[in-house]
Amino acid sequence: MRGLEACGRMQLSKRFFFRDFLYSEIGAAQGFANIREDPELPIAAGARLARDMLDPLVDTFGRSRSGRVTAVRH
Repeated sequence: MRGLEACGRMQLSKRFFFRDFLYSEIGAAQGFANIREDPELPIAAGARLARDMLDPLVDTFGRSRSGRVTAVRH
């Protein structure tokens, strides 16, 4: 198994690293560790998500300044 620190440094796309997907405030509050013994599947899924969905969204709308999503009422 690769060290967690080494996995976190893995670049998944032009803008995202694996570490961007490792921490979850909700998971931490519930006591869940976001760590797998075999990271190959989440690395591949994260790379595809970042490359196919997130990078194009950032290209279109820019990077969010906050890690939180907020609802806006009109």
